[in-house]
Amino acid sequence: HVHACSLVKLSDDPSAAHALCVCESPMADTLTFTQGCWQLQVSIAAWNIKSADEICVDMSPEEVRIVRLRGSSESHSVKVPPHAAIHEDRCKTKLSAGRLRLVWPPRLDMDWQRECCVKVACKSPLIYLAEDFIDRRVCVDIIKGAKAYGTAVPMLGEDMKYEMPMWPHQDGRLDEHLQATLESIYKRLDVLCGSDRRADEQLPRVHYMAPRGRDIKSRRMPSGLHIDTNGAPFRYVTAIVYLDTLPQPQGDGATTFPCAKESIGHVLNDSESTNNTNSVRKAGEFLFKEGGVHTMNLPDEDLLETAEELNRAADRCQGVSVYPEEGKLLIFFTTGDDGEVDPFSWHGGARVGAAGPYGGKWMLQIFKTLPPELRGEKSRVARFSADCRRPPDFVMDGICHRQVSWEQAQLVDSSQKGAKK
Repeated sequence: HVHACSLVKLSDDPSAAHALCVCESPMADTLTFTQGCWQLQVSIAAWNIKSADEICVDMSPEEVRIVRLRGSSESHSVKVPPHAAIHEDRCKTKLSAGRLRLVWPPRLDMDWQRECCVKVACKSPLIYLAEDFIDRRVCVDIIKGAKAYGTAVPMLGEDMKYEMPMWPHQDGRLDEHLQATLESIYKRLDVLCGSDRRADEQLPRVHYMAPRGRDIKSRRMPSGLHIDTNGAPFRYVTAIVYLDTLPQPQGDGATTFPCAKESIGHVLNDSESTNNTNSVRKAGEFLFKEGGVHTMNLPDEDLLETAEELNRAADRCQGVSVYPEEGKLLIFFTTGDDGEVDPFSWHGGARVGAAGPYGGKWMLQIFKTLPPELRGEKSRVARFSADCRRPPDFVMDGICHRQVSWEQAQLVDSSQKGAKK
């Protein structure tokens, strides 16, 4: 399987900067993550090379340079982003049909200060979690930065959304520390989610949700449930970074997925729970097929009872609930391997019953949408979606990101928390 966050902007100029992008032209140079390895395919078809003896390949961790040995002395350089650094000693090459393919495993032997373990929390819908994605100091910096520099968008009651710049380094209002902090987070999420930021996407937002107290007569999900294509049909993945911890159980404020099945660490063993899960999944699937993407804005009033079944499931915490803990990352995919919207990705935010240390619930949210050039082409969308759902292991900004089993993640999390003490 291929990870699509991989493409770099390529140039014959060795000093050219790279950028994540998507390009599927058969003549384009492409860098992908497939079957646990990085794979770079370089097009040299114009050279009409028949044998590998006609070229020389020089490589370093950050660059590949191909030189033509016979005929004209042409050369072609490819810049590789730092998180996909080439493992020169373990890189294999193959020339075929005018394309040179280089394959190497991720380099995790570079200098890094800490680990960020990414684990699958649920397979349907696909949900990833990473504890300690950022630390407490960074959480506080983002909250303060949102209040000071974010564009406030009032919501219901005291709730607020703060729009943040897409490219922090270009925003002169932010101090250098906050610019670097946000840019690092955005770049890491670009890799984990599978594509770079674009100007046509919604700006990153910091959300504040005020506590409303616990009332047994009130719904747990005051804003209902939705699928993330609600109002934005091309979204394929959502990332949430929780910036504070709510006291439980009175704080709740969880992001809840009532249709979740095949969850890791939330296994439903008894037959009654299994039957409930199947019934709720059927309701979610039917509601979506009938045009519903929000339980509070239905296309037909005959769907009210179906929507209510989803709401009741969320009220009783069925499925998977991800509770706010400062620094935790939640990534969930709206599209499946086939590129179609996942009808089981219904979710919503639970009522905030008690405040965290900063007066309520705070989180950073980022949506990513399908690249415009892919829209309308089912096979390309399917390939892109399947690629993005399998993130690579990588090192960036002193942090080693790697996928681990749930059991391995628990051990790492425990050791890191012990080290903090």
